[in-house]
Amino acid sequence: MKRKDSFFGLHFDYHANKETKDIGKGFSPEVLERIVTQVQPDFIQCDTKGHPGYCSYPTKIGTPAPHLMQDLLAGWREITKKHGVLLYSHYSGIWERCAAQQHPQWTSKGPNGENSEKMSVFGPYAQQLLIPQLKELAQVYGMDGAWVDGECWAQELDYSPEVKALFTAQTGKDPDKLTEEEKALWVDFQRQAFFRYVENYISMVKAECPNFEITSNWLNSSWVPDNLQITDFISGDLAPTNSVDSARFDGRLMRSYGRN
Repeated sequence: MKRKDSFFGLHFDYHANKETKDIGKGFSPEVLERIVTQVQPDFIQCDTKGHPGYCSYPTKIGTPAPHLMQDLLAGWREITKKHGVLLYSHYSGIWERCAAQQHPQWTSKGPNGENSEKMSVFGPYAQQLLIPQLKELAQVYGMDGAWVDGECWAQELDYSPEVKALFTAQTGKDPDKLTEEEKALWVDFQRQAFFRYVENYISMVKAECPNFEITSNWLNSSWVPDNLQITDFISGDLAPTNSVDSARFDGRLMRSYGRN
């Protein structure tokens, strides 16, 4: 089964941080098996890395949460594989606080040169962390795909000197001296870089793991209403405020692209 053929699934995003204690202490394969057999989901999305950037499994690539007590991800995979349930990763992409602290050169820069918590789509983050870690999830844990969170809605305009120089080289304009009408060029320049970033990490992972399905949260929706054919499926998580109407509205937009 592919994600596009699925009807019902369960989604968990844990967002482990440096202070989170006893991760996995109460994990029970028996309880998980009861969930799978009684609820009968087509897929489960379990946490692997949230916005704080600490992984809730013993990664060899990034930074594991310091208080892991057992390999939860291996337990999720064992039970879901036994029952033929797809297993996807909840993985935070651009919003990555731990990487921002460890590698401030990877972050977007504000107008005054200040570092952000968000990764720059122009920088080496995807090549050095995101892509290797998604390959780890596919190759080591045998996961079926990734739901990449903290992406289009987390991106910030990058005012780093290198990015401004690239914009000037492409347009002949100084991003610090744009008219109100020209500022749309600066925003679109960054949007197109985001699309290339997503397309790049998906293609790089799938070159080695062709069956690993990936989406970037909220592409092909009201958040990014562009007819982009670069993800394997369309998906977004709803805020608890007015979620029914939000689902109705975005569901219509998602459906209009003729994809799942």
